[in-house]
Amino acid sequence: MTGSGDDYVYDESTGEWLSPDEAAARSQASQVEVRDSWATCCRTATA
Repeated sequence: MTGSGDDYVYDESTGEWLSPDEAAARSQASQVEVRDSWATCCRTATA
């Protein structure tokens, strides 16, 4: 994997060499979004 000028990243979980763009896309896709359910459903209204 030399001579192409690109910095490839080795993914230890799959054993694949990934381009920087593909590694970033996989990283984004694997992130979990955490939400505060109390703030959206359990607040009491003050009038």
